[in-house]
Amino acid sequence: MNEKNTIEFDLRIFREFHEHKKIMCRRLEKLKEMIDDIDNQIPLCMEIENLANIIFMKSIKYTITNKKKLLQSISQQLDLVLNKELVLYRNIIHLIENRKV
Repeated sequence: MNEKNTIEFDLRIFREFHEHKKIMCRRLEKLKEMIDDIDNQIPLCMEIENLANIIFMKSIKYTITNKKKLLQSISQQLDLVLNKELVLYRNIIHLIENRKV
């Protein structure tokens, strides 16, 4: 916290978080060539990427407005991303383990 009683954080981490999710979706699209049915996971991956973008936009908004409700919303959406990623990665692991070689 600073003298204004606001939480300071570096926006770059949220931008990198979004960029990482974008790259992961592109990587998943490339895996379509090797793993059958993995394209069924792309919509979930895109949803995660979109949530990461929303989190980034909310972090920008927080730096401008300093509204604590935005921090709560960011925290909730980070939890949502985590839960969706767990589902996504479990699904991908299952597809990899059960693929025909």
